[in-house]
Amino acid sequence: MSIGYYSQERYEKIINIICGYKGIEREELKKIMKDIHSRYIFFLLLKKYKCYSLEKVKDVIDNISDRSFRNNVKKAEAKFFTNKQFRDEYLEIEQIAKKIT
Repeated sequence: MSIGYYSQERYEKIINIICGYKGIEREELKKIMKDIHSRYIFFLLLKKYKCYSLEKVKDVIDNISDRSFRNNVKKAEAKFFTNKQFRDEYLEIEQIAKKIT
């Protein structure tokens, strides 16, 4: 699945929002994506703004297959409903995203 220009623009904004929230440079993004908590927030934002593409995700997360991509999205959704701290952080980042997008 290719990603269109509009989706590409939203994808870049999501990356910038996460980097700004975590206080890191874009080059350090791969490091924090090793943290499952940050990865799940990333996947939920991509799904919400309909700009997820396996090819683009591979730029940020190494060694991810289509199956693991889908499984991570499902696990992220489950964590959203079961973990208050995770949900609060996601909603805080989402508020920032709404102001920018």
